[in-house]
Amino acid sequence: MNFIPLHDAKIYNEKNESMATFEWLTMPHILITNLEKKIVVVEQQHDKIHLIDFGSGSSLLSVELFRKRKEMIQKVTNIDYNDAAMKIACSNLDESMLTYLNKGIIQFHQVNLAIEFSKTEYDVLFDNNHHQDDNNTILPVMILDKSTLDCFLATPNVERDGKNASHLAYLDAATMLFNVYHVFEKSNNNNNNTTKNNYCKYICCSYHEPSFLKSILSILFHVESIETIPRSDDKSISHVNINHTMVSSDPNFVYLYTCSFSNNNNNK
Repeated sequence: MNFIPLHDAKIYNEKNESMATFEWLTMPHILITNLEKKIVVVEQQHDKIHLIDFGSGSSLLSVELFRKRKEMIQKVTNIDYNDAAMKIACSNLDESMLTYLNKGIIQFHQVNLAIEFSKTEYDVLFDNNHHQDDNNTILPVMILDKSTLDCFLATPNVERDGKNASHLAYLDAATMLFNVYHVFEKSNNNNNNTTKNNYCKYICCSYHEPSFLKSILSILFHVESIETIPRSDDKSISHVNINHTMVSSDPNFVYLYTCSFSNNNNNK
């Protein structure tokens, strides 16, 4: 796992211009508006939270959310296996956000989400300098997933010879979800207070409809709510009722799943 330092945070294309960030699924301001509501609910129960973006890539979603809600977010951690994509994100930080990068309040780490987290990853995520409040209590975490799970589900593992599908075709997706669960569990163990984990949230933004994805998420988490959010500001698109069938290829809407920790699982 690599930490991306500031002096390596600038990456250029062939025209020697800063490369643009890539925002997937929705226009950022639409998703941020919906995520702000989630943060307010958590903040009402606790002073601040630790925001973790699983599979952040070159997106600045977490940073823009921090910009709008600095009083509620104590630390922002962006993790992705593609360090070049995260360097693009760093290169697009403005001066005000670079200050927080230098202080370690905003961090970028190269992490393979498809491999079970080790002590190294947990030491970074639960860095005491930024992951505790004034009472030395571990902060509740909010994990963002903007279609990272979708990507794992869309690219199942297959045998190298290409003839037979692996019996563990969706191991990468399962491992990522277990990593989310274990981050919650780790926070719970550090706090020695199960109720604290009620404030931890996994926010999954996905194309997949509830008839498919809810049952998968429910294996490890309590799915608190499912919402549809538009991909654009086009007012001509009518809102889709959540009870109606919506195929994952619908170009106008995506689903926002809010999940919380469940300590009733015996299959960890």
